[in-house]
Amino acid sequence: MLLRRHYGEMTHCQGTQGPDPHSNPGCCFNYWWGDEDAPHGVTNFTEPTPDDDALYNADSFVRFLEQQEGAPFLAQISFHNCHIPFVGTAERKADCNSTNSCAPVLPGADAYSEEELDFYACLNEV
Repeated sequence: MLLRRHYGEMTHCQGTQGPDPHSNPGCCFNYWWGDEDAPHGVTNFTEPTPDDDALYNADSFVRFLEQQEGAPFLAQISFHNCHIPFVGTAERKADCNSTNSCAPVLPGADAYSEEELDFYACLNEV
């Protein structure tokens, strides 16, 4: 099971062993939702998420919202893209570097660094 990774590595490793048997002890990444048939009332996502999971998170919220049928609720959506470490997808970084989604660098300035491309790509993903 592979869930959110940064450059192919799990980087937020602390606490107890997570659901990925191939991760280092302390890595725990997963998506959970209510499941009345599950022993603890929740179930987890067991398939790999895409490198940019913002669309998955947004889609999950829309599905949740539609199920509320006007009932009040409180929700917090935490997107990975805007948290350190910033790791943009190759596609979004290329878009930024080619100025399709980012402003061109100023005349005489250095090209975007890898760190800047990651940061801007993450902003564009969100």
